[in-house]
Amino acid sequence: MKLFLKTVKIWLPLVVIVTLLSGLIYVVAQQMYRQSANDPQIQMAEDIAKHLDSGQSVNSAVGTENVDIRNSLSTYITIYDSSYKVVASSGNLEGQAPTVPTGVLENAKDGVNRVTWQPEEGVRVATVTQKYKDGFVTVGRNMKEIEVRVDNLGKTMLLGWFVTMVASLIAVIACEVVYNRLTVRK
Repeated sequence: MKLFLKTVKIWLPLVVIVTLLSGLIYVVAQQMYRQSANDPQIQMAEDIAKHLDSGQSVNSAVGTENVDIRNSLSTYITIYDSSYKVVASSGNLEGQAPTVPTGVLENAKDGVNRVTWQPEEGVRVATVTQKYKDGFVTVGRNMKEIEVRVDNLGKTMLLGWFVTMVASLIAVIACEVVYNRLTVRK
């Protein structure tokens, strides 16, 4: 019993430290995955807003592609006028142009707004909304691949945490046993 209590006394701080560090590593890596999901949209939204500000037509900015945002990993573009009405879109969800909540557009009035948006169950989109002189440009992309990576990260971190817990417990027990044997021989 004495060995058990001594082992727990030594091992418990290791459990706390490893758990906190594992959680920190997970959060940092998850945020890196999530933030990188915006990279193509940032560049596209800025470029499209500049082109629209310089007089390019909305239809030429959007193009002719039709992206099913539920199933495709391609980026899509939706352009809104200043009253938040869709002017053109290359995306569709159930046959309709995807429209972000008005709060997303309102929060982009001073420049840009980056949000994760879930228009329907099972559909999550990383969006970047950029203001231009006559309205807003939203560029989005389905996050299903990012979510798979984050899920795999979570499983890997949990496995690593568990292995570290078992290994540290074995190490503490082994050290205690060796220490006890050495002190008994003296």
